[in-house]
Amino acid sequence: MTTDSKLQEDVIAALKWEPRIDAAHIGVTAEAAIVTLSGHVSILEQKQAAVVAARQVKGVEAVADEIEVRVPSNQKCHDDEIGKRAADIIRWSQPTVAERIRISVSHGIITLEGEVEHFFDKVDAEQHVARLSGVTRVDNKLIVKSLINPVDIKEKIGAAFLRSAYVEAQNITVAVDGPNVTLTGQVRSWNEKEQAEQVAWAAPGVTSVENLLEVKI
Repeated sequence: MTTDSKLQEDVIAALKWEPRIDAAHIGVTAEAAIVTLSGHVSILEQKQAAVVAARQVKGVEAVADEIEVRVPSNQKCHDDEIGKRAADIIRWSQPTVAERIRISVSHGIITLEGEVEHFFDKVDAEQHVARLSGVTRVDNKLIVKSLINPVDIKEKIGAAFLRSAYVEAQNITVAVDGPNVTLTGQVRSWNEKEQAEQVAWAAPGVTSVENLLEVKI
């Protein structure tokens, strides 16, 4: 069993290893397999990347994100400028859904609203605008709305699990209620649990995923 001190060391090493993260001002504590990230970064994308990197460390069961985004004075932008750049990057990166996404900005906080057909469209929109300087938070209120047979959703997720090199499909049960998916069973690591959830979210028509997979380390 990994000790808290070892887990803390491993997470710190993972943050330093990730090229997108400036870990100089990020603090890490660990207690009972729960990791807490604190401190500050200069851009929202670094905050998000830090959480992902910590979750992928072996032995981590949950991550508490207390990192603050502090935009340097020379990188601060007016809300109208942030809004224009956000609209431009979504039009360029997601031309098929850009017209369905509404963007508003207040004090560096971007709000995304509208309807998209796939969850990855929702995620991509948030990831693109999170990279913009001056952004301190993204409130992603995009709604995934698509008509698809629940049986098809279950079959597609099951087939995707069988193809995956990261997920042991025989240990996972998929239940589908309309566009809502529930995952139960056991996995070997937090990373496998996260990979399974990502596979489920990638299925067309899925609007929610309840990940009840138990991590057996």
